[in-house]
Amino acid sequence: DLFMKRVEQGKNWTLFSPGETPELHDLIGKDFEEKYEEYERKAAAGEMDQHKSLPAKELWRKMLTMLFETGHPWITFKDACNLRSPQQHAGVIHSSNLCTEITLNTSADEIAVCNLGSVNLARHMKDGKLDQEKIDWDTLRKKVIADGMRNSNVMAIAPTATISNITGVTQSVEPTYQNLYVKSNLSGEFTIVNPHLVNKLKDLNLWDDVMINDLKYFEGSLTEISRIPDDIKTIYSTAFEVEPRYIVEAASRRQKWIDQGQSLNLYIGNADGKKLDITYRMAWYSGLKTTYYLRSIAATSTEKSTVQQGKLNAVSSGETEAAPQELGAPAPVPSACSLEEPDCEACQ
Repeated sequence: DLFMKRVEQGKNWTLFSPGETPELHDLIGKDFEEKYEEYERKAAAGEMDQHKSLPAKELWRKMLTMLFETGHPWITFKDACNLRSPQQHAGVIHSSNLCTEITLNTSADEIAVCNLGSVNLARHMKDGKLDQEKIDWDTLRKKVIADGMRNSNVMAIAPTATISNITGVTQSVEPTYQNLYVKSNLSGEFTIVNPHLVNKLKDLNLWDDVMINDLKYFEGSLTEISRIPDDIKTIYSTAFEVEPRYIVEAASRRQKWIDQGQSLNLYIGNADGKKLDITYRMAWYSGLKTTYYLRSIAATSTEKSTVQQGKLNAVSSGETEAAPQELGAPAPVPSACSLEEPDCEACQ
């Protein structure tokens, strides 16, 4: 908090050697602030060997520049993590896990370890509502009353990036990354499509080879596809089409009900220094414990060699002759496309 205040006030920040300032590691809030300022006075009086003072905004700019260039390191807020910790009596939280959703205290005697399990909310929906009779709260309450709980930390929001792809749902609790994109990992490149959007377009009789070409060309964004109704475009807006401030605000409201942290990606299309500054300051203002990757539009995109450029956004009127297949052109889409046909362009 003190560093962010210095950024806001246009003041300097002093860099110290941890060897000369060992207490700071275990201090938070007002206690940290008082001890830090004491060290600054000692440095100014020539009583410390290693220190350097520079404008806090300059250091903040270096941090944001690194985020802009690489998407990380991820900014976490030590004071917020400790202020909202249900285990304040057990010690100070110094850091998070890799994905920033776990904020547990570690001491010389104990090393914090997280064991995570994810709930697939789509499997708990019935008629558009959460199936209360099924996550069975009464049985759980009785068990806790009788047996207690092994852990006092029970809720965190993990990134679930890979397992969400496997089970066909959106990752974490974020807006859809993109309706059509390519994911790369050590196993190769995989095209990910939003099946809910495909099913909705089928219901509207809009799922055809022209639509496939359009989705490829516009990287899964619906904004420029005039055939799609505006209300459908709104429902299937991608993470980059949602203002970052709404992502931050939603996270700040969720945090009240979460004893741990949130692996919160920040999606900023056409990111620049000003946008980053505003977004990350907003995260601090809102009391967020942690943030995760800064996501910008990916360099890896869907293959466009199969896009029929002349038919983009075209709407056919009546029957037309079947045109001969050009080299690299998409195969015709079967009328009963199931999303599972191995030879179907739409399914792949």
